[in-house]
Amino acid sequence: MKKLLIFVVMLLATLPASAKVVSGARDTCGFKFGMKGSFTLNSMNHEAVQYGYLLKENGDGIIKIRPLTSFAVGFAMDFPILESLHLNLELKYELKGHKVTAEDKYVGTIENYSIVERNGYLEFPIQPQFRLNFSPKSHLNFNVGPYIAFALHGNLQQNIHVANQGDIVYKYYTFTSHSEKKTIWDNTNDVKTPYSRFDVGFAFAIDYVYNKFHIGASYDLGIKDIYKLEVDRSMVLFRSIKNRTALFTVGWDF
Repeated sequence: MKKLLIFVVMLLATLPASAKVVSGARDTCGFKFGMKGSFTLNSMNHEAVQYGYLLKENGDGIIKIRPLTSFAVGFAMDFPILESLHLNLELKYELKGHKVTAEDKYVGTIENYSIVERNGYLEFPIQPQFRLNFSPKSHLNFNVGPYIAFALHGNLQQNIHVANQGDIVYKYYTFTSHSEKKTIWDNTNDVKTPYSRFDVGFAFAIDYVYNKFHIGASYDLGIKDIYKLEVDRSMVLFRSIKNRTALFTVGWDF
């Protein structure tokens, strides 16, 4: 993020001081429609406690929360207001979630485990766009605005390695009560991950456009707690879970 800000500052410092860069004139280019695809890094900020141990490096075990790599695809609509002010609307499908890995020596027979959560959202960002016009074919966009999202599906997969017994795999479907378990142990509990389907937050983006080609980066900052219960169903207690997503995007206007 710091490198991105330094790049932007250096770029702005090299711009010619002319009226064409920032203009309050009316934009006559008209409505534009395009497609975008993104590589994403996802996380869920939360506090988690397991048997009273904080999820951090801890004497007998090491637990790490890692970003989950995924993707997003969708459509973008650009409504001109002024030459340097547009309204950008998007409708996209985006996978969000996180990954937890652990070496849990203090549990006993469990040597290590990992948890991967993936939730698929239909997201609608609404972003006023400030535009720096370098030439008729190239400009730099700064977008900021709210988004709303609705989860279409989701699952949580837990992989546990048990000493002298091998691997156990649980898979829970987030918004149903169905679960799958691939293990020698019996599965008698179908559980529902207690997440809300709705998410709300703010989206920030920087986007360089040459002719019809886009390349940029953005960040989704969830402000809604998507966790519906105060206490988890089993060992882990989660509180105040919010989505965080960094996106690296390419796109094309029609």
